[in-house]
Amino acid sequence: MLSKTSTSNRRETISTVGTVEIVSMTPLWTKGEVKKRIQTISKEANLEVEVIQNVYYPYLQFEYQLIVKDTKGRAFCFVDMVGGVEAVSGALPKTERVRVPEIQVMPCKVDPEAAQRKAESYIIRAFTHRRKVLIAPELFIRSKHLVYRPFFILKCDSYGKKKVKFHLMFDAVSGQYQRLSLGTPAKVEATAPKQRVAQVQGVKEKLRQVLTGELQ
Repeated sequence: MLSKTSTSNRRETISTVGTVEIVSMTPLWTKGEVKKRIQTISKEANLEVEVIQNVYYPYLQFEYQLIVKDTKGRAFCFVDMVGGVEAVSGALPKTERVRVPEIQVMPCKVDPEAAQRKAESYIIRAFTHRRKVLIAPELFIRSKHLVYRPFFILKCDSYGKKKVKFHLMFDAVSGQYQRLSLGTPAKVEATAPKQRVAQVQGVKEKLRQVLTGELQ
C-alpha cells in the first residue's frame, strides 16, 4: 500500500529524474476526465481515484504501399515492442512530441528487424484472408516510426461500508480500461485482441515496479 508520504516522495523523485523526448499518440483523455469517468461508472461508494503513474507503451508503426497486379493501396501495421503482437489499422493516429520522465517509458524488448518481418507477414496474411485471394501483394515500406501509447495507472480506494482497493490501467487514447490484479493473472475478455492482452501484462509489470518503489 502506498501512503500519502510515499506518494509525495515519489512525485518529488520523478520530477528530478532524467527526461526523454518521445513521439506519443495524442491522448484524448486528461487525468481529470479519467478520474471523473471511473468515479461515475463505479458501483463502489465514496470512491477515491488517484493517478499514480503515467506509462508510455512502445509500438513500431509501419506504413506500406501494396501492389497487386495493377492495383495499389496502403496498409498500416503496429507491432507491440514489449510483447511482439501485431495489429493492422485503417489509418495512422495523431501524434505529438513530448518530453517525459524516462522512468515512465517502457523499454522495447523486440528487435526492430524482427518487428518488421512480423509486420510484413501479418499484412500479407490479413490481405489474403480479407480479400480471399491467393496472390500475395508486393510490399514497399514508406515509413517506420517508434511511437508510444499513453496509459494511466490508477489507484482506487472505496471508503464505504465495504472497503475496496484496486488498480486500473486506463488507455488515454481509446478510453478503455482494465482492472489490474498483482496476485492473480490478468483477466481480459475472451474476445479481446492479443495486443490488449499484451498491454495488460506489460502495464502490470510497470505497476509492480511503481508499488515496490523501483521507479522512485
